[in-house]
Amino acid sequence: GTIDEVLRFNAWLGTQPHQHKIVVAGNHDYIMDEAFYERQWRDVHKKQGKQRLHGASPRSLLTNCTYLENQSVEIEGFKIYGSP
Repeated sequence: GTIDEVLRFNAWLGTQPHQHKIVVAGNHDYIMDEAFYERQWRDVHKKQGKQRLHGASPRSLLTNCTYLENQSVEIEGFKIYGSP
C-alpha cells in the first residue's frame, strides 16, 4: 500500500457508524511494518512505483480506529488482542 491508500482507508473508517473500530494489519500490509517496508519497498512495489515513507508513520495516520500490533485493548469489558 501507499500513504495515500492508508489515508483513504482512514477516511472510509471515519464514515462508518460504529463507535469502536479495531484494525490489525494483514500479512500483505507491508506498509504497516515500517522497517521491512523501508528495506524492501523497491522489491515489493518495483512495478507499481510506490513511494518510500521518508519518516512518515502509517500507523499514526489511522486516527479513526484503534490499531493493534502485538498489543491488546479493552473495550466495553472485552479484551481484544491483535497481532499481524
